[in-house]
Amino acid sequence: MFLNSLASGLPTLTIVEIVQRVLCQLWYMRNRPDKIPESGDIPDEMCQTPGPVAAFSAFMVIQAILISAAGFMITSFIGQYAALMGRKPILLLVLLGGLATACSFSAALFIPSYIGVLAFFSLWLILSALSYPVSTLMIINLMVIDTALPDERTTRLALIFGGMYAGEIPAYTIGGFINRVVGPRVLSLIIISISLFQVLYASAITNETFGGEKREAARQERHERRQTARERSLERWAEQEGDSTRGLKRAVRKTYEAIRAVLDPLTRLQPVKRNDGRWNYRLTMIGISYFLMSLSSGYVNVGLIAYLTIVLRRNPEQNGFILTWISAMQLTGATIAFPLIS
Repeated sequence: MFLNSLASGLPTLTIVEIVQRVLCQLWYMRNRPDKIPESGDIPDEMCQTPGPVAAFSAFMVIQAILISAAGFMITSFIGQYAALMGRKPILLLVLLGGLATACSFSAALFIPSYIGVLAFFSLWLILSALSYPVSTLMIINLMVIDTALPDERTTRLALIFGGMYAGEIPAYTIGGFINRVVGPRVLSLIIISISLFQVLYASAITNETFGGEKREAARQERHERRQTARERSLERWAEQEGDSTRGLKRAVRKTYEAIRAVLDPLTRLQPVKRNDGRWNYRLTMIGISYFLMSLSSGYVNVGLIAYLTIVLRRNPEQNGFILTWISAMQLTGATIAFPLIS
């Protein structure tokens, strides 16, 4: 998790700076080409006007929405296929997504056209949302649960969270420093190297924790559920014979089932009825608390980066110091406070 968070955090502030400049350039090319200086370089002051600022804010909002939407899809995918295919193949797939993300970021820096740069950054935006560190964290958590004893799980999971934040702590500062000293292109090559090392390391060192018998049982259970669902679908189809709308009803039902599969992680948070008849709301309350925490922290992070970049005009290195302190506080909570209260 340390290397994964490091590779994810290194380019964050550099990408924000580059995207702001690209969007500013494109906004003036489209709306006010007469204001572009003869040299073609737009001063920072011109990028602080409402038009470019609105374009940059829209980018930050789209990024946050994509990460949230991808989180629903990727957790559902991991939850379903990590049991069918095993933990290690899914882990490698997510790490390969991280490598593809790093390559798209690097490619954007070597494209001379602003349109081309924006296209590759759009690709980076999608890939980064799908290979967000939370995806890797979820798989590693499953692997810990597979192997750790019940009384050791809390401590090990806390250490995993701590490793994620430990990667974020130096990532922002180091990324800003490398960007200032040698430029974003060298930074992108370093990120590709780290991502490639993760794939090779996981492929060679990591062992599968969900054995063949467990996978076979999961496949059998999935096959039985699908077989039962198919039989019910055929029964409904036969019962609705002569109904001219049965094709439409079937399409609506299939759409509902597909949406339900994506939202399956949320359905697992519903209260569970105990043997004594009372309802257990513990998991539901934890899910709501985590949602509120993620909502607030996500807003704070996005809002802080936008404020530091647009209003205070801080460069990636200066922003890195601030975000490093925030990650340090998160590391302290994950590795010290959480195990103590658990």
